[in-house]
Amino acid sequence: MNRQEFIKKLQFELSKLPKDEVQNVIDYYNEYFDEAGPENEEAVLREFGNPSRIATQIKADFAVKQLSDKKSGSRQEGRKGVSAIWWIILGIFTAPVALPLAIAGGLFALAMLLTVGSILLAALFCLGAFFVSGIIAFVIGFSILFVNFVNGLFAIGTGMALIGVTALLAVAVVFVTKKLVQFSASKMNEKRQMKTNQTEGKRNE
Repeated sequence: MNRQEFIKKLQFELSKLPKDEVQNVIDYYNEYFDEAGPENEEAVLREFGNPSRIATQIKADFAVKQLSDKKSGSRQEGRKGVSAIWWIILGIFTAPVALPLAIAGGLFALAMLLTVGSILLAALFCLGAFFVSGIIAFVIGFSILFVNFVNGLFAIGTGMALIGVTALLAVAVVFVTKKLVQFSASKMNEKRQMKTNQTEGKRNE
């Protein structure tokens, strides 16, 4: 494989990314080759390795940048989060990696997704149960208020308390979920930055 074949293969592997992202990557690697010179082309190709592997890392980095973008509104963040997950999945399954490694990575990701999903589903179920119970207690209390004032007032208070607890728990769930996403994104950013620094260090040597 020569320089032209490497660039062509890399560009093909990144064809699903935005055009400006692809162009930035291609410009970077072309500049790397230019600085190394034609006499060092083979050494640079050995250093880079498989362009498909590089494309997979770039797709994952692109996903991390989307997840860690804090300047967008909540609706845009939701769309970016889904898009980022898609890029990660696409990067995994379009790369010519060993099948056992791909299966293991996929199963691990699926297990994590199911675990987090189960926790969130249980939390939502509990929130729904508290909220519905609060509404029922409030309605019952109001309906018997003029028949049995004490019991009616107690039921209304209980209903309002349950609704209040639901609101507090909902805020807590949203806060914890947001922090977990930010923590995961920051860790992935650290890893991406470390690899970028290593690449820049090799380039400067």
